[in-house]
Amino acid sequence: MEKTIRQQIDAIIQNIREHPVHMTNMIHRMQRLREKIQAGELAPPAQFGFDERAFFDENEEITVYLDFISPIFPSKEGDSFENRYQLAKKFLHQHNFFELYYVYSGECCCFINQKEYRLKPGSICVLNTQQSHSVLLVDETTNLINILVKRSTFTDKILSMLDSNDMFYQFFTRSLYDPSPIPDFIKFDVTNNSHIEFYLLRLLQEYMEKQRLNQSMMCYMLCSIMVELSRQYEKQLKSAKQKESLQIFDVLAYINSHFLTVTLKELSEQFHYSQNYISQFILKQTGKKFSETVNHLKLRKAQELLCNSDLDIETIAANLGYSDRNGFEKAFKKAFQITPKQYASWKKDNMAIPSMKQENGKISLP
Repeated sequence: MEKTIRQQIDAIIQNIREHPVHMTNMIHRMQRLREKIQAGELAPPAQFGFDERAFFDENEEITVYLDFISPIFPSKEGDSFENRYQLAKKFLHQHNFFELYYVYSGECCCFINQKEYRLKPGSICVLNTQQSHSVLLVDETTNLINILVKRSTFTDKILSMLDSNDMFYQFFTRSLYDPSPIPDFIKFDVTNNSHIEFYLLRLLQEYMEKQRLNQSMMCYMLCSIMVELSRQYEKQLKSAKQKESLQIFDVLAYINSHFLTVTLKELSEQFHYSQNYISQFILKQTGKKFSETVNHLKLRKAQELLCNSDLDIETIAANLGYSDRNGFEKAFKKAFQITPKQYASWKKDNMAIPSMKQENGKISLP
């Protein structure tokens, strides 16, 4: 049986955790970097240990660093959460490469410019390189996937793949070139059934297998992830704008035109909201549940038919969806304190059917 995307990612992460070559390689690169700096062969970085030369192999432009609590990096101050929390909060850093966090499992705390953010599974955080930050893994269950991109690669390749009107393009160009204040980061929560984990899997596979042109493929996969995130953001923004513009009169007018058959599912599809949202919206605006609203409209239609048609009570009850005359009469009397037969005797009065009105900020159906 073919493994799911999630199962394949799990297997790769487990393999990396069992053989953390990326961590030992970083330690070796830092040692070589320190030796060359001491020998005067290289200029020291602004913050040693967070220079891209410590995180990338010579021919790497984009790489993956799986962060998890590992004995390779024991804490000199002790391994309790409180000790690690205080250190992470105190010692923030910057670096000259781009970084995207993806909390695959567990949780982590992210400190950015003295502010703390809690990242849960499925959270993706794209950092502004101008901001000082640190990340704290909560416990051994946390797997934080870091996608790292050299600054030169980002400006030469990644930006050219993005639309100049895209939110990521604007964020990154300002992060690179604009000294004016911009957001510290962009945060997303991966939605179900998105393509993001597929692209993440492909990126991880390219990272692990090291095939020819794997760096180009990883760049493409990262761009695909950002495009999907941008689409997700646009959908959420569009949905929020739609909710702001939704009018109760439109909803009630639709129900009024289809009250014999209308369902919450139908309303959801018509107005592009979830059934739960539509239900709560109607209750908030009218003070009545959806079922009460539909039943009220049916009874108002019954009043109209009793006044302006020659249909008998049994036929009116059947036409309005009531299973029997008795149920119809009970509902009618409960709503209007009078029986349908008594109401029908008033045909000559030509009673007007009141329209929808607004009282105390709520729409009511009299």
